[in-house]
Amino acid sequence: MAILDILLYAVVLSIDATAVAITNGVCYRGFTHKKLAKAAALFGLFQGIMPLIGYYLYYLFAESSLWFVTSGKWIAFGLLLFVGGKMIYEGIKAIVKPESCLIKDNLSGKELLVQAVATSVDALAVGVSIYIANDGTNIWIAAGVIAVVTLILSFVGGVFGKKIGPFVEKVAPILGGLVLVFIGLKILLGF
Repeated sequence: MAILDILLYAVVLSIDATAVAITNGVCYRGFTHKKLAKAAALFGLFQGIMPLIGYYLYYLFAESSLWFVTSGKWIAFGLLLFVGGKMIYEGIKAIVKPESCLIKDNLSGKELLVQAVATSVDALAVGVSIYIANDGTNIWIAAGVIAVVTLILSFVGGVFGKKIGPFVEKVAPILGGLVLVFIGLKILLGF
């Protein structure tokens, strides 16, 4: 696999994490550049680890590991549906009862971890495909490129989210929740 193919994989895989980073930038006032960098690093870390897991699971268990790869879509969908659904619910609640607005000061570490895992589960399939292709691609280099690209794009997405946040504050939680649910559906349905 050529480096250009790996970069393309990396950009495609990072789209979900970048969309979530934009949503975080919009919805969390306390999402400083330092916190953005930490979140982007976590997104990049998980995007880099998942292809390795997929590659080595397939290596160890060959055909019997496919259950993990296929169930990964359902896991990602469930996590994103839960987090996105909660944001939509709280966003609507904030419109009906403004004193309960979802625009928060901070994003908890637990919420961030769920986001990082949910947006990276589909990268398992990339590891499996690299193993199956057997074209000499170094999985460690591919995983590293995927991690770095995701880190960069997620950070930029978070900064963008912070910039547009004040303009979309009233509807941000609902839009953000819808984005997360859509990403979950996209992962589940494979489009």
